[in-house]
Amino acid sequence: LTSTIENLMKRFADLSVNLGKTSLSNIYRRLVQTPPGPFLQSVNRWIHTNPVSTLVYGFFWSFILIVLSPFIGWCLYFQTLFKSVDSSLRFLLGIRMKDCEGQTLSAKEEKVNSKKELAVCITGCDSGFGRDLSFALSERGFTVFAGCLTEDGLLQYQDVPSIFPLKMDVTKENDTTKSFDVISKWLSDPSAKLQRFLHALINNAGLGTAGLIDWIEISDFQRDMEVNYFGMVRVIKTFLPILKAQACAAIHVNARIINVVSMAGLISNSGVSAYHASKHAAEAFSTSLRLELKSFNLAVVTVNPSFHKTPLVDHDTLSRKFKQLWDSIGQDLQCQYGKEYYDHFCNTIVENTTCLLWDANVVIDKLISCVELVIPPPQVVVGTDAKFFLLGLRHLPVWVQDAILNMRPGQVPPASMVNGKA
Repeated sequence: LTSTIENLMKRFADLSVNLGKTSLSNIYRRLVQTPPGPFLQSVNRWIHTNPVSTLVYGFFWSFILIVLSPFIGWCLYFQTLFKSVDSSLRFLLGIRMKDCEGQTLSAKEEKVNSKKELAVCITGCDSGFGRDLSFALSERGFTVFAGCLTEDGLLQYQDVPSIFPLKMDVTKENDTTKSFDVISKWLSDPSAKLQRFLHALINNAGLGTAGLIDWIEISDFQRDMEVNYFGMVRVIKTFLPILKAQACAAIHVNARIINVVSMAGLISNSGVSAYHASKHAAEAFSTSLRLELKSFNLAVVTVNPSFHKTPLVDHDTLSRKFKQLWDSIGQDLQCQYGKEYYDHFCNTIVENTTCLLWDANVVIDKLISCVELVIPPPQVVVGTDAKFFLLGLRHLPVWVQDAILNMRPGQVPPASMVNGKA
């Protein structure tokens, strides 16, 4: 009798699941895969006419902010409260604290317990995040392939046995192909005592061009895009066959791609359009890649730091670059904008960039977590200003964002707007 009841319950459960899948499939097909008919087309046109458009938009966002947002806020509050109580009790009772981020893996333990040697490949390791991360992961037991642009960058790793420096200009197909060959050879080395796997591909190489759109050349936009976007795409497409092969063979199922993007990929401002455009492209690409690689169980993580202490945002370096830019734009543009406008613009950008520089080690710690977490998060935002101001700012209406971003005390108009001559 017990066996019969269990079989009936199992069949009922299977039937319920199948019915659920069928109904969800039908709903999805009707909502997404069926083109809107004449009635919905008429409704769509009606919604986009004034004053209906303004009223519908207002009521919709009123509902989101007044009803839905508080509900989500209370859910988050009780979840946080539960975690706080759980952590407090564990601390008082002497029980091991739970890792709020999830289960982690250790490269050193993997060598001992699973007989695995895990490698990471990092681009942009001449300085900044890439260099610090290479040394940190090496100390934690990973084999690191550090991609560098310069000879000086390569030389700094020559005395570290677990770091293999690679000459890798991400804008050159030949460099990425050679790096792929080196890593493939290391992975398949028959003399290796442990199984070798490429655990993480970290795209960190980047550069930034500052200046008004009117001041910089098309080549500046192309250079930023070539490194920050196409370079990332090139590296990923080169190494993706290794990661997919590991996933398909189920020999290392925790591999991931980590893209260091920037908050510039989530929100834009004036004066750095080339950099922001390339980072927005990298962010969009990363989102598409994450969704596409879910079928291979490969994680894709974007790391979005605000300004941190790196050579890219050094005060003297930025000031020198702006001086070079002003000298290069030509007399006509200098007359149109005027020296006073340039001085205010330059000082505003430099001061806003360098007045709130966070410790770069925080970014390194977060990158290490993305490498070691068994299930890494899809996005990691780093920096107090990024977490509690910029993320909120990007969800506001565009006109509110514009008003906030244009709040610059003592703003100076271009000279041509004062004298009426362009």
